[in-house]
Amino acid sequence: MTDGNVSDVSLWLQFGFVCSATVTGPANAPGAIYAFYSNGSALLTLSGGNLEVTAASGCDPTMIKVGDPMPVYANLHVTPVQTITSP
Repeated sequence: MTDGNVSDVSLWLQFGFVCSATVTGPANAPGAIYAFYSNGSALLTLSGGNLEVTAASGCDPTMIKVGDPMPVYANLHVTPVQTITSP
């Protein structure tokens, strides 16, 4: 088992045809997401992070707006299976 951070993260999200948002670390810097990998199950778990909405266009501000935190939570199966021993 190995844990660490996925770094230099920035995302561009599109919601339908109207709303789009840019998600980065604070102040438009690249963000990071905590990651945990289990060699036995080849499962990569992403949890939390310091990401926030840094730009939004055409979005309902009650749904998404600049400054909103945007933590990432996901369980991903890695194929082919990797053996990771350090971050």
